[in-house]
Amino acid sequence: MKDGLYHLRFKSNQQDFGVGIITIKDGKVNGGDTTYFYQGNITKDSALLRVTRFSDQTAPLFGAAKEFHLELRVKHVMGYHILEGHVQGKSGIQIQIHIRLLAPLA
Repeated sequence: MKDGLYHLRFKSNQQDFGVGIITIKDGKVNGGDTTYFYQGNITKDSALLRVTRFSDQTAPLFGAAKEFHLELRVKHVMGYHILEGHVQGKSGIQIQIHIRLLAPLA
């Protein structure tokens, strides 16, 4: 996947949805939203992200867990990417993330 700054929009089968920002550089992912930050690795086919909750100001999307990992498959679709998968060890907690390149990294 191309290095850059990406907008993401996500939804889960649990209850909620949201938006965030990530950077991708040399297959490494860093980013976050108002409740979580994300770090991990991504290839053209898959991603593994560690997700850490840093704020208790909003209802957490994935329950009380302070940290968890997402196992994701990556698909390229007409100018953006779709990442689909689940919380590691909990295949019943599904997530879909649409990411779109905003700009190259400075």
